[in-house]
Amino acid sequence: MVHAYLMYGFPTETAQETIDALEIVRQFFHGGLIQSAFWHVFTATVHSDVGRHPERYQCTIPVRPPAGSPGTISCIKIPWALTRRPSQQA
Repeated sequence: MVHAYLMYGFPTETAQETIDALEIVRQFFHGGLIQSAFWHVFTATVHSDVGRHPERYQCTIPVRPPAGSPGTISCIKIPWALTRRPSQQA
């Protein structure tokens, strides 16, 4: 069995890019290339470029852990799909 671990919600990702990625995953399932998948919302790690330079990605990190700290930090700019109610979706 092939399992795919996928991430969405990168700070600069557009709604159309998310939709396009979903279509590709659908095609993989349809073609039998994968049998299982898990979608995970993007989270910046303290050592990632987004974690070190959130301004480059138009997001804000409210409390930045000291350098060398383990773990992840959340980026305040939440993906479009999570910030709108269904009635607001285009």
